[in-house]
Amino acid sequence: MSGSVNRLMKHMKAPEVSILESIFARWPELVGDVIGTHTRPVRIEEGRLLIEVDDPAWASEMEWMGEELVRQIRLKLETDQITGLAVRLSRR
Repeated sequence: MSGSVNRLMKHMKAPEVSILESIFARWPELVGDVIGTHTRPVRIEEGRLLIEVDDPAWASEMEWMGEELVRQIRLKLETDQITGLAVRLSRR
C-alpha cells in the first residue's frame, strides 16, 4: 500500500509518506523546542515546506533562518525532498 501512496505522492511532486510523517511527528526535535513551540508544519508543496508561526516576529525569524532550517531538516531526515521554506502567520 505505501508503495502506491509513494508513487501517487511522487506524481503530485510531494515527498514520500515517511518524510511527511517524520516532519509532523518529530517537528520539535527537527527544529528545536523553542522554535517548535512557536511554529508548526502545515504542508509541503513541490518541495517547499509551509510552516505557520504564532507571531509576526517569528515569521521574520523563520524567513531569516529558512535556509538553515531546511538544511537541518534535510540532514536529520537524510532527504533532499525538502527544497525550501514558506512562512505564514497563524490565523488562530
